[in-house]
Amino acid sequence: MAAEKYSGSVTYELLKGQLPAGTTIKEKTVTLSGGVDRILEVNPRRLAFIVTNLSSSIAYLSNYTEILTVGGLALMGSGATLSMVWNEDFEAVSAEYFAKGDVGTKLYIMEIIAL
Repeated sequence: MAAEKYSGSVTYELLKGQLPAGTTIKEKTVTLSGGVDRILEVNPRRLAFIVTNLSSSIAYLSNYTEILTVGGLALMGSGATLSMVWNEDFEAVSAEYFAKGDVGTKLYIMEIIAL
C-alpha cells in the first residue's frame, strides 16, 4: 500500500485504525476563468481538503454559486488557505465547491480521499 510512505506519522496511525482501507491524496491546480468555476466535485469519500490561493489577487469560494454573486469566503492573495476536515466540518467536506476570481488566478487543491 502506498500509505507506507507515511510511516511514523501519528495522524496516519490514528486514521489507520478507523479506516482500514486507507487513504489517498489527490492534488491539482485550477486556473480560474473570471466567472464561477467548479473547483471540487461532490465526493462522499473525501475526508479533508485544502485550497491555497497561489496568485496575488483575491479568490472567493462557496459551496453555493449564488453566494459568489455578492462575495463568498475570501482567500486573500499569496498563500491564503481554506481547509476542511470531516471530524470538524462534517458533511460540508464532501460538498462541491466553486470559486470566482480574476482570470488566471491559480488555486492549489489537495484532497484526502478514503479508499
